[in-house]
Amino acid sequence: MSTHRAEPAPSSRQNIILISTIILLAILLRLLYLGRWSLWIDEYHTLRMAREARLLVEGIPGDQHPPLYYLFMTLWIRFGVSEFWLRLPSAVSGIVAVVMMWRIGAALNRPRLGLLAALLLATIPLHIWYSREARMYGLISGFWVSSLYFYIQTIRRDSWLDTLGLALANTIALGLAYPTLALLVLELSFFLLGWSLAGKRPLRVMRFILAQLPPIAGAIFWWPYFQIQLGRGGVFNWALPGLDFRPTLGQAVAGAGLIGLGLLAVVVLASWLLARQPRLLGWIATRANWWAVAILLGFLPLLLIGVIPRGLSVRRQLLVFLPILILLAGWALDQLRRRWLTGIYLGLATLLGLSMLWLPPYENWGGAVDFIEAHETAGDAIFLLRPWYEPYAMDYYYEGVIPFEDRHTIAGELETVLAEYPAGSTVWVMANATPAEEALMTNLWQPFAAVGDQVAEAEFPTYLIVRGYRLR
Repeated sequence: MSTHRAEPAPSSRQNIILISTIILLAILLRLLYLGRWSLWIDEYHTLRMAREARLLVEGIPGDQHPPLYYLFMTLWIRFGVSEFWLRLPSAVSGIVAVVMMWRIGAALNRPRLGLLAALLLATIPLHIWYSREARMYGLISGFWVSSLYFYIQTIRRDSWLDTLGLALANTIALGLAYPTLALLVLELSFFLLGWSLAGKRPLRVMRFILAQLPPIAGAIFWWPYFQIQLGRGGVFNWALPGLDFRPTLGQAVAGAGLIGLGLLAVVVLASWLLARQPRLLGWIATRANWWAVAILLGFLPLLLIGVIPRGLSVRRQLLVFLPILILLAGWALDQLRRRWLTGIYLGLATLLGLSMLWLPPYENWGGAVDFIEAHETAGDAIFLLRPWYEPYAMDYYYEGVIPFEDRHTIAGELETVLAEYPAGSTVWVMANATPAEEALMTNLWQPFAAVGDQVAEAEFPTYLIVRGYRLR
């Protein structure tokens, strides 16, 4: 016997009150203090790419991402470059994702599921983080959730608007980030199963196929440019402790294809088993509460991982699967027999989400620059150790007048440069290094210590160090 309980239908007023509260919470967690913290190096990378004239001429970003986000930001920064303004597209799209998650519940005739999933997405730290970051991952989340909504509606009803919505959402998402390929593979894998359960209407198959044509056409158009990106040999920084997991762009795409084929095989096998053994579905349904507990325990690390300040590259790869996982967790919360467990779980998610407003900045370049400006005097100089995007941070925040060196500080070269500054002047040194690079940083500090006395030091989140050396 199935354990699924019939849902009491919420009144229109209750629905409006509940979803309005959830949307207001999503707005609060994504817009409050949005410009409070300093940009970090990945956000400077966004600004750099958006300002590259070559991007508009060639259409090929200088990294391993599609061009659409950077092309959009090229237009966006014409109206401002403040922290709030740069992050606003991600925040708005994150809010849209919450609304569309609620609409998915309505599309499935499961209003409680829609509300639970919307609340989870509104409060999960992982989504809040990327909704408050000037990168493509927050912006694309709205298109990923919209894709799922139109995908479900394409299976369940006959509407050309759903076909158009699915085509647009997937085409834009594919132009924003390559992980969209994983979502397209998942949608393809589950289409026949969903179509069979929804009545096997042939016209819906045709609509689904037509919806795939625009993203396929876009992929064909982009293919020559993609080959140029492959030839650059850039890598994804998917570093895990003790594991070498840094594939090139080509290896990553090939791996995604293999994973997609594996998922397709699993879905086909599961469909075949359920067709041959219909009692198996009943057996699964009778244990819905246990499945729910297992799903929520498995989802718990994903709920917590967003508040961990490092491991960004690993977390962003999870984001493409987040809408599906949120729906699964929402279903699990709805299946729990003990409602107080549902309340505790949602309460934990809300507290973790609220904590994101008060977490320290990932990299406080603004604070480091303010420290130098407060202590510098005429004749001083600023050196950037192992500069990557540190010069962009200086260009963005620094309003002083002393010069800064934005080149790699090789020991012999550094000693020659330091000799140009008179005794008594202060050299301010900025470095961004993790504990794993402590030995390397010790060597980089040595040339300064050899010619000057350390007179100041300050540390800023995360792993930012500023030191002042008065030259002898």
